[in-house]
Amino acid sequence: RRVGMSPSPFGTASSLRQADGLLAWRVERMHPVEDAGARRGRLRRGDSYVFLHAYASGGASGRKTYDVHFWQGAETSVDEAGASAIWAVQLDLLLEDMATQYRETEGHESKQFLQMFEDGVRYVDGGVDSGFRKMENKTFQPTLLQVKGKRTVIIRNVPVTISSLNSGDVFILDAGNCVYQWNGTKASSIEKSKGLSIAISVRDQDRGGRPPLKILDEGETNEDYKEFMSRMEYYSGEPGTVQDEKAGGCDEDPALRKEAPKLFPLAVSKEGVQAGEMLEPPLTKEMLDTAMVLALYAQGSIYVWVGRGTSKEVKEFVQLHTHVIPNSLGIERYRGLVIVKEGLEEAIFRSNFSSWSKVAVPKTPATSHAHAHTKSPVPFDVSSMQRRRSLDQPQVLHDPEDEKEVKIWRIENLELAEVDRKKQGHFFCGDCYIVLCEPTAKSKTPVIYYWQGKDASQDERGASAMHAVKLDNGYGGSATLVRVSQGKEPPHFCSLFQGKLVIHLGGVPSGFRQVHERDTLVDKDTDSSAEVSNTKLFQVKGTSERNVRAVEVVPVASNLNSGDCFILTAGSQMIEWYGRHSNLFEKAAQGPLAESISEFLEKEHSRAQLKEGEEDATFWSYLGGKAEYPDYNSSPPCESPRLFRISNDVTGPSGIVVEEIYSFTQEDLVDEDVMLLDIYTEIFLWLGRTSSRLEREEAMSIARKYIEMCSSTDGRSPDTPIAIVNSGRETNLFTHHFHGWDPDLPKKRTFVDPYEEKLQKLKLEQEQPRSPPWSKEKVLSSVRDSLASEASSHDGGAAAAANSVAEGDDDPEVSEPPKSPSTHTIPYHVLRTFKSSKDGVDMTRREAYLSHEEFHEVFGMSRPEFHALKSWKQVQLKKKVGLF
Repeated sequence: RRVGMSPSPFGTASSLRQADGLLAWRVERMHPVEDAGARRGRLRRGDSYVFLHAYASGGASGRKTYDVHFWQGAETSVDEAGASAIWAVQLDLLLEDMATQYRETEGHESKQFLQMFEDGVRYVDGGVDSGFRKMENKTFQPTLLQVKGKRTVIIRNVPVTISSLNSGDVFILDAGNCVYQWNGTKASSIEKSKGLSIAISVRDQDRGGRPPLKILDEGETNEDYKEFMSRMEYYSGEPGTVQDEKAGGCDEDPALRKEAPKLFPLAVSKEGVQAGEMLEPPLTKEMLDTAMVLALYAQGSIYVWVGRGTSKEVKEFVQLHTHVIPNSLGIERYRGLVIVKEGLEEAIFRSNFSSWSKVAVPKTPATSHAHAHTKSPVPFDVSSMQRRRSLDQPQVLHDPEDEKEVKIWRIENLELAEVDRKKQGHFFCGDCYIVLCEPTAKSKTPVIYYWQGKDASQDERGASAMHAVKLDNGYGGSATLVRVSQGKEPPHFCSLFQGKLVIHLGGVPSGFRQVHERDTLVDKDTDSSAEVSNTKLFQVKGTSERNVRAVEVVPVASNLNSGDCFILTAGSQMIEWYGRHSNLFEKAAQGPLAESISEFLEKEHSRAQLKEGEEDATFWSYLGGKAEYPDYNSSPPCESPRLFRISNDVTGPSGIVVEEIYSFTQEDLVDEDVMLLDIYTEIFLWLGRTSSRLEREEAMSIARKYIEMCSSTDGRSPDTPIAIVNSGRETNLFTHHFHGWDPDLPKKRTFVDPYEEKLQKLKLEQEQPRSPPWSKEKVLSSVRDSLASEASSHDGGAAAAANSVAEGDDDPEVSEPPKSPSTHTIPYHVLRTFKSSKDGVDMTRREAYLSHEEFHEVFGMSRPEFHALKSWKQVQLKKKVGLF
């Protein structure tokens, strides 16, 4: 099972077990190499990848779950696909065989895989050279991207023909000198909004910001639309017609429709895998024999259950030969496959069995399944809503013993403004920030977070992403980039601030210093300033020492609840209020957070501590008077409430899909759906404004069945109440389970369509003269600054060259390119436009300005491989790609 004798390319077992979030490797020449693009969901169709997703699955213990996915593109070679499976096994071994393995194939990925990528998955043509097969280096060709999906959007390349278009999706045409977005008449607002984000990315990142971006709706008759259709016909060489929405298929796999699960015993030997006769339903846990291997086909995926009593050879054969199992079952080869180990079964697997006790009881291996029952109708699959298992592992990405330097910048006027070190850990929900975690050890990889507040503008969000990428370029593209949305901060991000993460309301107009100079905050919606109230209320909430944080809420008594701790500041007074059912982590963090807030506000506070029930009239006066709030007099609150989305968007009128939302926030409440919130003592059904009648009717039935199931597994009452909550009319019994609830968010959603908002901003932008991110002027300015800075430490040659470039001499002497090509990387299509050294680059070494990734794409090899060639061969290659 070991792959070679050299050190693991994944790092040490200890570092992997401490990892948090998503790590990705691409199989290059049969070995895994870390890939930043894959972490962002950019997957090449000619490659195979290995992913590790480590995350906390809920509860106050801070335990962790590990998922290993190996993804195989439609055009990957057999050797790369096989290598990805082998390396996935190696990765699982390093995790002490405690991970769940998923085999993913292009276009048929599991829900668990797709949810890892907040911006969706984008398929890209091409791939790296494998050990036995080479990918051809192609010149520019127009590409057509299809944007599809509701919550988990997939972006895939499709043939550039009119017949590829359908009325149910969004398509983006990259024509080189122009970028088009074509919206089908039945495309959803989410697809349009996501499509516009991708189109802007294609224009700015892939095309250097030069071409215009044109937005088209199906059926228009203007000149731009005619131009688009003419281009499509020209590229394909034949006319075509736009297909109806059915041609685009379901937004998710139709195999997810309600269908009886099927269980097969598998006979595993050196000769292969042979499936036995299907076992009769209903399926029970007792059918799983610890000495056997069984295959379960359910909801479009194959789950291979491996008992503890199977031999080491059998376990190894199953893990390395997942590609042959679908054929043995008579199922399509592309179906996703999950390796499930006895004792580590997840909820989605357990849900297919009519009986599964909460506590595992050792049993004698069965020798037969003679107790089969007659067939009966399969009930609605509410057991898929059971909790998934977790592992008792700490949640850290950065080793606490490692020395590291943390720098933070706030996006101010779309530029970076450094945050004073004393103010680190304090964020405003109306702003965006860049957080750099740089280990002092050179062997460690830096991590760049770009944190986006829930009330930040689209411009600020875009600027934060752009600056994060620019900062990554300074490290040669080797840094780990992590996008962090407010409310979904991963534990390794929270750990940087050592339990002192605080999120304030509003946004600061001109940096942190003005909080004290003018004591004003900006209202992002009205763009006006208002005097900050002397009273502030912070909700302290979390389930472990690494995810506890303080979030400012409106200072009224109804925002209190006995399940959390709160910090109240009023003038020179600071009161730490302890809810009677707050957990140990919240109580422990209360003091340090209060001290941090006091230091941030730069006020001398007289601090006091109050337990719930000890409040006096002064306390209530600070909150505008005493009011009702969730007090949990009869029973403690649920420490880890769970949120489910109930929707028929996948199956249409024929059925319902239930999907759990992990690490949920208020923004996960989608008006098109019904949401189920489980707080153990009560079930809330939240009805979105535009949810369908079918969704509302089915939601009540699902809630009743869910309570019935839970009463037999976790001891809750079968009479647990079900409360109906309408969007925009939520009570505090419901809202306090969402950290930092914004009562105005439903109103904002009612009047602001994300696609229309982006479209209006794009139109305003295009009305103004626009300098592209990689215009020649900006490149020249960058090079001049570099030359000028070298003048102070050299004999004047660099200064002469800088002056020559600035004054426009006919043949200036240009110094060597930057020592690190990543210092001033220039896109390939821009470099080709430079004709002489007065353009500010060394014309004899233009290839040195390419990024590492683009160098590989242009030349089909790495820099060391290129420089190992003879000089005449290098010249020949540079002539071929237009860089000589």
